[in-house]
Amino acid sequence: FALEPPGAYSYRDSEAAPFDASRDEALLVPCLQAAKRRCPHLTLIGSPWSAPGWMKSSGSLVGGSLRPAMLPQYCRYLLQAVLFWQSHGLPLHAVTLQNEPFHGWAKYPCMTLDEGQQARLAALLSRLLRANGLATRVLGHDHNYSLVKRAEALLAAASPGDIDGTAWHAYQGRPADALHGAVASLPVYVTEQTAHTHRPREAEEKGTAAGSVAWAVRNVLVGPALLGAVCGLQWNLALDETCGPVLRGGPTNCRGLVEVPSGGGPHERSPEWYGVAHASAAVAAATEAAGCWRVASSRDCEAEKVTVLVTATAGGRWSVVAHNGGGAPVRLRIAFDQAPAEGAGEEEEGAEAPELTSPVWSWEEWQEWLRVEAD
Repeated sequence: FALEPPGAYSYRDSEAAPFDASRDEALLVPCLQAAKRRCPHLTLIGSPWSAPGWMKSSGSLVGGSLRPAMLPQYCRYLLQAVLFWQSHGLPLHAVTLQNEPFHGWAKYPCMTLDEGQQARLAALLSRLLRANGLATRVLGHDHNYSLVKRAEALLAAASPGDIDGTAWHAYQGRPADALHGAVASLPVYVTEQTAHTHRPREAEEKGTAAGSVAWAVRNVLVGPALLGAVCGLQWNLALDETCGPVLRGGPTNCRGLVEVPSGGGPHERSPEWYGVAHASAAVAAATEAAGCWRVASSRDCEAEKVTVLVTATAGGRWSVVAHNGGGAPVRLRIAFDQAPAEGAGEEEEGAEAPELTSPVWSWEEWQEWLRVEAD
């Protein structure tokens, strides 16, 4: 949709122009409404890549920073965007203050927003959202694990209640580098990661498909969840066989979760698709309005050998995602402390290298502790 002339766009092209989201109304709203009908508990997060060019030091969507005098106007602009989506039955669970705020030199839409600017923007925006009866959360940082010091500086600069959590990308650093201390005291969202590789079948021929799945599990899906993250998102959802379409000035080697041939024909799944599919099928937040919770677990083996995520829902649905990263077949014995009357002692054989397994059980009772042993 962003490739249609004139390319990247904002909702307000000049200070004198009215707010205009008609392009999204024609192209994106029907798509997201269809997705919402299929998955009623679909959660939407908005992430601006740039303020309108006339609000910035560069005068363009590309590069530059937000002009200080434009802060109140930009807050009202973001409020209008949230209200637009809300009016179409697509409420935003959260908005980030800025996508990758410390990366302002790209040739595609971007904007620098330092810690102090983010804190001031969060203060105004959070109050404006609440004053308009909106529960949309405000997320800061929205950048790499390696920049944890900048996220900590943001949280120190912000007043309590202005920022509802932090958003993270996995292009540099590891989850364990960032998701602790002050960061872990607020909700954590992993909001973006793409695979910088060419077509899935080429990756498989080179023997890297299993490594791609393992990396996504450790850094985007299961690894962050074990440290308290509430979501893990891959980007892009679908691209063609040339890793496109590509926004003008944007990267040309980003692989989508699904490859859709430009000339028609069956789609192809990327290695990362399998990690997302297992985690999504097991977690079950999309099928129960009350959502799900991570359950504390322990294992009698090295964390590098078997990675395990356990979740449960208020409706009594248990799930386990297990990834075998040890390079050899592993037999899992899953044991519940004070096991329920039904299902006690059940075993699940799986997670044979390089695969994932995600067994799901539904019991009337569920306990708060689960132990996984690898023989």
